[in-house]
Amino acid sequence: MNNILPIIEKHITDRNKIFIFPSQVAADFWRRKILDNGTVSAVRWERFQSWDSFKEELFALNRKELPVNSRIRRIFASDLIKRFSKGEIIFESLLNPDFKETSGIFQGYLSGLLPHLKSFLELVETGTGDIEARYLSDMKMLYTYYLEFMSRFNLFEPSWVTPVMGEDSSGRILFFPELIEDWDELAPQLESNPLVEIIHLEEEFPLENSRGLVSYCTSRLEVEDFCRRAVSLLKQGETDIAVTLADKDLISLLAESAALYDIPLNFHLGTSLGETQEGMFFSRIRECRDENFSLRSMKALLLNGAYPWKEQELIRELIYFGAETHCLRNIDNSKGGDLWARMISMTGYRRGGEPGALLKFYSDLKIGILGLTSAGSFSDFSRSLELFLNRFLDTDNWAAEGLAVFQRCRRSITDLKVLEDKLTGLELPAPLDFLIQDLGGITYVVQRTGGGIPVYAYRVSAGIVPKYHFVLGLSHAASRILTPPFPFLREDQRAGFALEEKDFSDDFILSYLSSGENVNLTTSEQTLGGPTLPAGFFVVHGLVSEAARLDNDEQGVLGDKGADPYLAELEFWKGEVKHLPEGLSPVQKEGAAAGNNGFHPRGWDMNSQALKPDDFRREALAPLRKGRGGEGHDPSGAFSESSYSSDSPASHEAPLRLSPYRLDKWAACPLSYYFQYGLDLGEIPFEAEWSDPKALGNLRHEILHRFFKGLGAGKFDPSAGEEYALFMEEAAAAVFAEWEKREPLTATPFWFVLKRQVHREVFLFLEGERKQFPGFGVLELESLHELMVGDVLLSGKIDRVSEKNGTLSVIDYKSNVYQSLSGMFGVEGFPFSFQMPIYILFMRAEEHVVESAAYFDMKKGKYFSMLDPEKPASAELMEAAMEILTEELLRFQQEAAAGTFFPNTECDSCDYRFICRTKYVIREAVNG
Repeated sequence: MNNILPIIEKHITDRNKIFIFPSQVAADFWRRKILDNGTVSAVRWERFQSWDSFKEELFALNRKELPVNSRIRRIFASDLIKRFSKGEIIFESLLNPDFKETSGIFQGYLSGLLPHLKSFLELVETGTGDIEARYLSDMKMLYTYYLEFMSRFNLFEPSWVTPVMGEDSSGRILFFPELIEDWDELAPQLESNPLVEIIHLEEEFPLENSRGLVSYCTSRLEVEDFCRRAVSLLKQGETDIAVTLADKDLISLLAESAALYDIPLNFHLGTSLGETQEGMFFSRIRECRDENFSLRSMKALLLNGAYPWKEQELIRELIYFGAETHCLRNIDNSKGGDLWARMISMTGYRRGGEPGALLKFYSDLKIGILGLTSAGSFSDFSRSLELFLNRFLDTDNWAAEGLAVFQRCRRSITDLKVLEDKLTGLELPAPLDFLIQDLGGITYVVQRTGGGIPVYAYRVSAGIVPKYHFVLGLSHAASRILTPPFPFLREDQRAGFALEEKDFSDDFILSYLSSGENVNLTTSEQTLGGPTLPAGFFVVHGLVSEAARLDNDEQGVLGDKGADPYLAELEFWKGEVKHLPEGLSPVQKEGAAAGNNGFHPRGWDMNSQALKPDDFRREALAPLRKGRGGEGHDPSGAFSESSYSSDSPASHEAPLRLSPYRLDKWAACPLSYYFQYGLDLGEIPFEAEWSDPKALGNLRHEILHRFFKGLGAGKFDPSAGEEYALFMEEAAAAVFAEWEKREPLTATPFWFVLKRQVHREVFLFLEGERKQFPGFGVLELESLHELMVGDVLLSGKIDRVSEKNGTLSVIDYKSNVYQSLSGMFGVEGFPFSFQMPIYILFMRAEEHVVESAAYFDMKKGKYFSMLDPEKPASAELMEAAMEILTEELLRFQQEAAAGTFFPNTECDSCDYRFICRTKYVIREAVNG
């Protein structure tokens, strides 16, 4: 491509000469190049055109009708499909008559077929292929309908017409037609036109002088090597550098690495408007409607920081409320109406602001969303959007770049309004649905000002010739450019015409081989998307070489580790060198400064030091003495409001309070225990489930409690099955009725499922009780026990204590239970929970002898014993557990009172591992 600049310089002073390139990127590059070169001081921008702009100009000069575009094709296809679904049009093969109601999914298929329709029918007329008669008949009918449509609205299909170049005085110089997909359509008239000069790619490229393709082990190494080279070039004052990404997955990795090396990049990569955050605003609006205002869809819309919502506090309250009350979506229940609105009204929920503010916000939001999704025309949609934006968004605070993208989306709405007014009489698709589809087909390139190394996508940068050109990610898959003829045909239909794909792969590779004075083409064996192979062109010509490793780089291709400040910095943090390297980037300097500030000897640190001084420790332990957050944090039951308090005359300080559940948390990790109960730390739950396990457990407990209260002081009679079943049915019905008065935990359909599940479980309980505890009477139900152990107040609620002939059994109901003694006691006899040993401790303190202790698994309908008189081993394990309990209580008393809450080392499942700072993740250099 070294002949481009001389050709442009030769003709640049001839104002009638126009230069045409395969892409707009190449046209813009050479316009800037000729200005930077100083040959001319100014040049009209229209003298450097892309191939597409050139074709549009030809049509504009020679047609009075307006050209059809992708929007108009989709509108035609949508109208045609609606007529087909109503029986006004009959297709036999193109669209299946048996599925008229769902034929709307073929809108994209039909609209994509239209540009090829005429040439396909002309090919069939030649008799060179074989096609099914019904399919051909449908295609001819489609052709007729499309002609009528275009005639009605004064349109023409550009793909059906060959534009004629007028005999004006302007000459064209067209570069590299081998890189233009539809070149063959205009080639005959352009090649014979004396006003057109065509510059072809070099037919023979000196491959033996090419460095070829360099392969790296991983994409990270490939990108970091580019960064090292770019830093070196920038330090030498080189600025004529460009990057082409064959693999778009490298974008984030390249941006991250360039930031570390302080390399300015200027991305010129197009993105579908529908994939931008601003474009997805409309699809998220539709999701709220489609999912009937599910919590998931509301979160995706309202918690997105890309949109400048006005009432953000109310938004967080609304989402938090939905998570608390299980408003997963608006599923009608027996009372009807809107679940969100009913639950907000019922609870009077408001965490701040005026009463009713949350309900009004939700109601306005729902009305606004339904107004957008139900709009019947783009005029109505535009008005609804304006009202929605004024009510909910502060567009003045929209980030400049994001606002520009959103305004581009709104321009599409304006264009669609104009189109709607023109195509009168058609049954247009729903505006919101059509807009979302339309945005998905528009490529948007962020307009960035300022300098920096430009980064382009593969193909569009073909034709540029910077001094240094880096082409990254040139794998076999990324380099393949195939254009199938008549893409709407099935493989068997295409085979009947002996049609072959056009392969542009090698032509593009040849163009990139000569796309700069210094061209670096690279690929990786392992990419972010998985393993890949190098481009086949280089494999065939034996031009693939492996990149040298830093630790074995005899030729100095990658340079010295010490010369790379980034790698040298890693060596410093790994302790392999004593001093930071020179020439740190600003990012590295900031990190070094943070390191200097952060790696001084620490002061007080809860990970290794107790709380101090005394007055501070007293305040810090006060929540643990008051038992703050009992019901909300402690599934074993709320703490008793006994005589123990911070003002108790019996003690200068109230005792430390413990429940079985809290002791389990402390034994697992003292620091995590303090975070939860001492500091009351916890992430706001913005996730919701269909049911609350704790509330579901309470539901089971209430039914069983009512059942045993109904039995009174009587013994459980295993022969009274029918009578007990009736008691249980009445107990369940009464509890269910009480819960429904307080509103169910979730939507009515799922509430029915939960009721059936709980109903089944409590009846399984009857069978388990008949087998395990026949003849036992109830001694205690849901009884609260407290016991002072040293300076610690133990508190817990026992589900049931049963008695038979002076033998006591302690019973607890669970959703899931370990099914073996070894599972219940674990390694070295350490119990999986201190709950049962504490309950036995309570009973022993009251001079009761407990001979058995068991958990009832509600889901399995079975009892599992921790203490079984028929299994002597269980008594030995329980006694060992009681000794461990005594040791843990003593350790808790000593360490907690002293303010010592050192963390354990098993942190993988801890909710507080990101604030505890016991572990760090350190990124290290990986070669290969």
